[in-house]
Amino acid sequence: MLKPRCLPYILIFPAALTTILMVGWPIVQAVQLSLYHSRLLGVSSFAGLDNFRYLLFEERIFREAARNTLLWIVVGVACEYVYSLSVALLLNRVTHLRRPFTIAIILPWIIPPVVAALIWQTFFDPFYGIVNELLTKVGVLKAKVSWLGEARLVLPSLIAISVWRFSPMTIIVFLAGLQSIPRPLYEAAEVDGATRFQCFRFITLPMLAPITIVILTLKVVWRARHFDLVWALTEGGPGHASELLATLAYKYAIVQQDAGLGSTVAVVLLVCLAMFMIYVIRKMLEVRGA
Repeated sequence: MLKPRCLPYILIFPAALTTILMVGWPIVQAVQLSLYHSRLLGVSSFAGLDNFRYLLFEERIFREAARNTLLWIVVGVACEYVYSLSVALLLNRVTHLRRPFTIAIILPWIIPPVVAALIWQTFFDPFYGIVNELLTKVGVLKAKVSWLGEARLVLPSLIAISVWRFSPMTIIVFLAGLQSIPRPLYEAAEVDGATRFQCFRFITLPMLAPITIVILTLKVVWRARHFDLVWALTEGGPGHASELLATLAYKYAIVQQDAGLGSTVAVVLLVCLAMFMIYVIRKMLEVRGA
């Protein structure tokens, strides 16, 4: 007969084994490949840390992709947080039409990323796109521009598209968090003379803090590995203006068939994300311990 203390480990064993096989083993292979000059269709030779030295100190494209990835994450997460929280606050105040509005907001999340990319490629068309048509008619633009073809506009355009595409889940989570806040807290604050802004600052934001930390952490990790939307729209172009570490790893490994360099980019990204997660977990443990 099984001991009670052994039962939890037995129950989680299948999931743990699946995670190790599906996630752990590919990570081990990626680390191993990063130490070799490895071709997809050819011989391999041991390189040690030469791939890392080349990328970190000699490859200009890698530094540009790292900078774009940092902007993609920081600016994208900040914009998505503000947009999602604002929409959730509006939905929380709506009573009669909340369900249809919520369904409409979820629709971008249902659309496959490649299909969403094709839709926005049409919207951003420099000659017939609806974005240029609207902005020129209202006087914001004097002439039509190529949103996905100019180096200074492509990354902000991709960030805007990603906010539209990936924010529905965040909105739903924030909406659930807002609806879980006890109404008597706001009533007591209103009796004491608190304004709406003060209620938002001292009640809403602190009550949403645990949800916010989890959401922002997940968004950083998810954005760091985003590939399909950017690749379908620009393939990292024009030039390398929208190159991310994820697209660069794909180019090295698949397009150029250099599995060693591609794995090196993936390992560098993995190490950065692991350091970020360790920092977040330590801070959360410190706050919980205090």
